[in-house]
Amino acid sequence: MSVFDDAISILKDAGYRLSEIRRPPERALFEDETVMGALIAYPDARTLLESWQREQDRFLGECAVQIRGAATKAWNIYTVHLTSKFNDNEELNALSKIEEDFRATRKIAKVAVSRDEAIQALLPLLPLQAYANGAVEDLPERLRKALKLRPDTIDTILTQSPAEIAKKLLEES
Repeated sequence: MSVFDDAISILKDAGYRLSEIRRPPERALFEDETVMGALIAYPDARTLLESWQREQDRFLGECAVQIRGAATKAWNIYTVHLTSKFNDNEELNALSKIEEDFRATRKIAKVAVSRDEAIQALLPLLPLQAYANGAVEDLPERLRKALKLRPDTIDTILTQSPAEIAKKLLEES
């Protein structure tokens, strides 16, 4: 699935209404009771860096009447600029500068390769939630790093019954 498809799915799941989904370029408008915005996906970070202002201005021009008529949304107009490809850290640094530009819209400018990264990029638009970063498969390794126990004790915790776990912990203390 592309970063655009992931972002569309995430926004829909969060309750946003989406319209004018176009390909190419990959562009969609999204809206709920308090937020309005445009989602634009670019083929790479260089294109994003060269085009984001033009795309923002295009969105603002096309939606000027709706924006003026939505007083409650006036402070919550977003442009979301996403890509899944970048060349170097210099491009990543330039993306963060886009987000620091508060003229016209609030901006999200990110590289998102996976669905989890797309969720992280869109967090400012999503309802408050607890977000666990890390797969369940990583749990044994995460426990080994977090707990100050012998490796065989952690293995017991992960594989044995509660009585055996209690016995092992008592032996260690």
